[in-house]
Amino acid sequence: MVLVNNSEFYEIATLFLFLISYIVSFSVLFRTETELVGFGILNFVHAGIILYIVNAFTNRVDSIFYLNAGLLLPYVSIFVAGLFYFISLILVNTTLFGLETKFMNTYGTPLHLSANYREMLDSIKTLLVVLFVLPIFIYGIVLNCKPLLDFGFLRALSQPYSSIAFYAFVMILAVVIVGLSCRQLVLANRFSKLKNKDLLK
Repeated sequence: MVLVNNSEFYEIATLFLFLISYIVSFSVLFRTETELVGFGILNFVHAGIILYIVNAFTNRVDSIFYLNAGLLLPYVSIFVAGLFYFISLILVNTTLFGLETKFMNTYGTPLHLSANYREMLDSIKTLLVVLFVLPIFIYGIVLNCKPLLDFGFLRALSQPYSSIAFYAFVMILAVVIVGLSCRQLVLANRFSKLKNKDLLK
């Protein structure tokens, strides 16, 4: 008896590999002496997952456009989070590696940021972790609770109270993911506009 076919095994193995890669990236990212390396690794890892997500969405594009709001909004939130995550990483990486190259001989490593920009960078790093966990969480909900979500907003109001509460929770979570993704992108864009005189002490 075959419990998992080859395509499912490949998908599970791929996702597990990405999970391990993210964990390694985060462990390196949150150490001051390897912070820049962590951003670099995370950028490559996330580029890989973006390609994976785009491929998955492309394969399902015909069915996705016919999804009810209960499933479409979570999928959209995952896609937006992945895209904004990638753009934020590019902005931060470009800024940090450019500054490291310019000031490494003068200030050495790790790069010394002013308190304001260090706090901003720490917020971005925290959001990188949060926006890694939440999309996985909502994706797990969609996969395992599809019958409880596969209907529109108006029909949701006619469901039992417990179903309405669950439906509302998932919708709110999807909106929160999009909101946090926008916040992350705004911070990354602001961080990328650092002026040298404000950066180093």
